[in-house]
Amino acid sequence: MLKVSVKTRTIDVVIENENGDEVKYKLRQMTGAEADEYRSVKASKIELDKNGELVRILDYSGQYVDLLTRTLVAADGKAVPVTTINSWPDEALKELFKESAKLNRLSDTEDEELDPKKS
Repeated sequence: MLKVSVKTRTIDVVIENENGDEVKYKLRQMTGAEADEYRSVKASKIELDKNGELVRILDYSGQYVDLLTRTLVAADGKAVPVTTINSWPDEALKELFKESAKLNRLSDTEDEELDPKKS
C-alpha cells in the first residue's frame, strides 16, 4: 500500500540582520504548481544539447532567489519580498538555497544546473 502525506514540511530558520536582531523565517516545500513554475524558469536560463546535456548557462540572474521566493516565508507565513532576499549576502543565499533544495527533494542535477563552477 502506498501512503502519501500532503502535509507541507517546513524548516525553521533564524536570520541575523545587520542590527544583530534575529528574525524567524521558515523554509517550506513548494506546491506542485510552484515546482513546475520553478523548473520552467530554470529551464529558460540554460541551453542543452540534443542529448540533454548542459551546454551553457544563458542567465545567472535569480540563481538562488528563483527558489527562495517560492519557499522562504516570514514567521507569519507571508512570502519574503524579492528585494529583501536580494539584499542579503550571497553566502547566506547559498546556504538557504541548499537547505531549500534538500527540503524540496530537487535532484543533484537540478541543484547544480546553475552552479557557475559546473559551467
